[in-house]
Order: sequence, then C-alpha cells, then structure tokens
Amino acid sequence: MKFVGMSIVGVFVVVGAVFVVVSYKNNERHIRTATSSAVFSPVSDTNIETPVASSTGLEIGNSKDVVPRTVYASGDYTKSLKTKDGLTRTYIIHVPRGYDPDKIYPLVVVLHGGFGSGASVENQTSLSLLADTNGFIAVYPDGVANSKGTRTWNAGACCGNSSVGNIDDVGFIKQLITSLESIYSINAKKIFATGMSNGAMLANRLACEASELFTAVAPVSGTVQIPLCSPKRLVPILMVHGTDDGIVLFNGGSGTSPVTKGNTFIPVMQTLSQWATLNKCADGKVITSIPAPSIDGITIDKIEYTDCSAQTILYRINGGGHSWPGGTPGRAQESAIPTKSFDASNTIWSFFSAF
Repeated sequence: MKFVGMSIVGVFVVVGAVFVVVSYKNNERHIRTATSSAVFSPVSDTNIETPVASSTGLEIGNSKDVVPRTVYASGDYTKSLKTKDGLTRTYIIHVPRGYDPDKIYPLVVVLHGGFGSGASVENQTSLSLLADTNGFIAVYPDGVANSKGTRTWNAGACCGNSSVGNIDDVGFIKQLITSLESIYSINAKKIFATGMSNGAMLANRLACEASELFTAVAPVSGTVQIPLCSPKRLVPILMVHGTDDGIVLFNGGSGTSPVTKGNTFIPVMQTLSQWATLNKCADGKVITSIPAPSIDGITIDKIEYTDCSAQTILYRINGGGHSWPGGTPGRAQESAIPTKSFDASNTIWSFFSAF
C-alpha cells in the first residue's frame, strides 16, 4: 500500500493543564504532551487522585523551557470520558510499575466480551501483570450498558443494544486514545487492540475502520461483523479461536447466546482468509503444531500465511471453547474452562512487542 508524503503540520493544544503537541509527517502522527507538576496515586478502584510534587518535565516545540509533566504511580485508575455523541463512557487505565513520563510506552486497548466489563476482562486476561513486567500501558474500556446493566459493543452486526442502537464505539475508542495521549506518555507508533468475543469483534472493526491508529490487532474468539472492511493501511493480525467454541462457532453459523441468537457468524477460516487478502499475502500458509505445556486434551496449531506484507496468523485451539486460553473463567457466556495448554496473553504481547 503506497502513501503520499505529507508536509509537517503542527498543532499546539491546551486542555486544562495538559499541553498537547501533535505533528504529522509522512502520514504518521507524532504526539508529545506536558502537564502541571504532579504525581497521581491510585486510590482503591475510584477516580480519586492525590497530587504530589514532582520535578519532571518535557521540552515543548523549539522552546528551551521545560514544562513539568505529570507522574502517575503504578496501579489502576477508574476514569470517565464525555464522548462527542454526549455519552459518559468509563474505563480503567493501568499504569505499569516504574512509569516514567520522560519515556514513551506502548498502549494496549483491551475490550471485554458481551455481558462483561473492563474490570472483568482485566481479571480474565491478567494483562496488567504483563504490563508491569514488560512496561506497557493497558486500558480497559466499558461498553454501553442497557437497562439491565448488560454491556456490549457495536461491532457491526453484533451485539445487543449497542449494535441495534448503533452506538459509535469506534468513535469512542478513537477519542479515548486521543485523550490518553494527552495525559500519558504513549508511543503513537505502538498502539494495539485485543479483545474477547464481542470485544474481539470490535477489535476486528477497529482494524478495518481505524487502521491509522493501530499497529497490530489480536482478536480472541470473535470474527469480523461488518460487510466491508477497507483499512487505510495494512494491519498485522493474530487471531485465537477454539474449534469447539459454542458461542462464535468456528465453522460459522447462527449465534447461540441471548445476545447473538439473531446473528450469523462467518467461519473463522474465512475471516483469516479475508485478512490475508487485505494484508497482501500469497496463497500459501504454514501449519505448525505447538507443543502443549499441559495435558488437558487440547492441541494447538499455528496457521500463518506466507509472503505477507503484514503478518496474518491464527492460533487454532483444537478442542477449545469460548474462553480466553490461559486466563481465568469469564462471564456466563465464557463459562468454558480455559485451557492451560496455551497462554493467549503472553502470545499476544509477544506478537505486539515485535513491532
């Protein structure tokens, strides 16, 4: 895919006490931020923050003056964001251990499944522990809840009230990333998305409709739910899906859960093939059996297309159900006991960290 070069355009924005410098060069965003001198500490799971003096800073533009920046203590912060469509959206941001605002960090957007929440998928995946070990920021947004408190995402044809009501979840995630870039030290070239089930479907949609933001995407137990996928750039993709998934059927077919019974899912291999076409892969693919560390009857095949302009991979969990492999059991729709023969979180981070 060929891009036309662009001249540098600089934008300086002040949002409250946050200074944001955004520049564009060769179709790439370059973002730097600075804020008032403070360090914030998480207080339980609330959005209460306690400022403490700090002397760190960042040079803005060509100025020799250093503007103090905010330091955040490691931990979870529960926050909200007023979106352009007038909704108040919530999310959990996990700041990794040893966070230094003078460095830049990868950002991983983690999307829960239908009936879940940001808190539930954080627990399910243990990605915050990996964030502490490997030095990345993780954010766990919440889908919009219906009158019964059930949260879903609008991934296109699925799922629930968010899909029926055409909630702009792609717009929300894009606005969330812009907001986080104004507060935290995020590497704009290393922004990733992963998700479970309905969240995996939205991760696919983000790769289709917000490819300019995401370096790579890794959906788990979820397929593409929009009729036309036209990414602006190639997006490396790693899929994980169990052959015995009873919710999003591996070979396609009608949904079986309360929120998917009206949906018809395309086969997983068809989704993989579509991404291979978009990523300009040759027809050939290599299937490799992955040694399983646990004996639970589950085997793993890595299916990777060859000669691609962007990596296109599926980890097929033979005998695996609708779950996050290597994680903890999720909500009722993810009641299948996760296999210990494959660690989805470590595999996904290994994939992301290569970029």
